[in-house]
Amino acid sequence: MNKPVGWQADRHTPFYLVAAWGALAVALIGFFLTYTAPLIRGTFSGPRWAHVHGALLLTWLCVTIVQAHLAAGRSDLHRRIGWVAVALAPAIAVSTIAIGVEATRRDLAAGGSTGMAGNVTTPVVFCALVTAALLRRKQPQWHKRLILMASVVIIWPAWFRWRHFMPWVPRPDISLGLVAADLILIGAMIRDRMRFGAVHPAYLFVGLPIIAWQTFETLAFGSHWWTAIGLWLYRVFA
Repeated sequence: MNKPVGWQADRHTPFYLVAAWGALAVALIGFFLTYTAPLIRGTFSGPRWAHVHGALLLTWLCVTIVQAHLAAGRSDLHRRIGWVAVALAPAIAVSTIAIGVEATRRDLAAGGSTGMAGNVTTPVVFCALVTAALLRRKQPQWHKRLILMASVVIIWPAWFRWRHFMPWVPRPDISLGLVAADLILIGAMIRDRMRFGAVHPAYLFVGLPIIAWQTFETLAFGSHWWTAIGLWLYRVFA
């Protein structure tokens, strides 16, 4: 049997399986102090939708791990399980927006501001990536990269919450919520370049715009006009 060449040589490598397990670890660690531990102690007082969102996100991360395991040898089962994403993605989007509405209501009542805009743009981008991955399901090199990028987009809040373990980190919104969250994409691009001689188009045409968008939102957060957009979205969904 001839050895696979080019992008097809990436078919049976463990990179995307390791990335899927890594995403789960990031989420479990990131939300431990603000969700899991208080839940165990019975002191959790956050948005009620956090329970639904947490269960849905955990399911998504576990499904990506199972799918990464199956992709190498059980493509038939991989395809069948993949349709779970059709229900999961919009459910995650709805729960993300619902959390934003609850958090904004609480923050406004306390005289604070709102980050509602990010609670809408993030699930919209996530759903767009999942949809693109489903449409590209017969092109595995596109498909798995789009799924990876979808996970990167939806778990960046978990990275941001690592600040509770590392309070000395300067500007955690940038160093953790942006830089650390996107390091996997940068690493994947470098890996493509070193292993295959070129960065896959999925990262060039989708990954780089994602990093640009996340950078824009990080810098825009807290500005008057971004807050105004958030308040408008809150009134739409509240």
